[in-house]
Amino acid sequence: MQSSDVADSQPGQQMMLTGDVNGAFRHIPIVAEDVGRFVGAFPELNVMVIDLYCPFGWKNSPASYCLAGAAIKHVYASSVTPSEQQPAVPREQFDARALLTLNLTLAPV
Repeated sequence: MQSSDVADSQPGQQMMLTGDVNGAFRHIPIVAEDVGRFVGAFPELNVMVIDLYCPFGWKNSPASYCLAGAAIKHVYASSVTPSEQQPAVPREQFDARALLTLNLTLAPV
């Protein structure tokens, strides 16, 4: 449920916002040659899903999670994936962003 839905359904009520750290993941981009390994299908719906980002996270281990995530991001940033379709890019210009998502729950008190 979106926060605006809760606010609209409970006008004038006090709200409490909670964060779920267990739902936080780093999303690591996947090189084009490997996206086939992250494909899922729903044959009954005639739908194929191709994941372009690999979720990475550990439940209930925030310190280890941050350390491992930072290490993976550093290794990723320090290497340029060779590809015939992409020009060679110096390491200083290589984009190594890791997206962090956090699921939040908003509910009436």
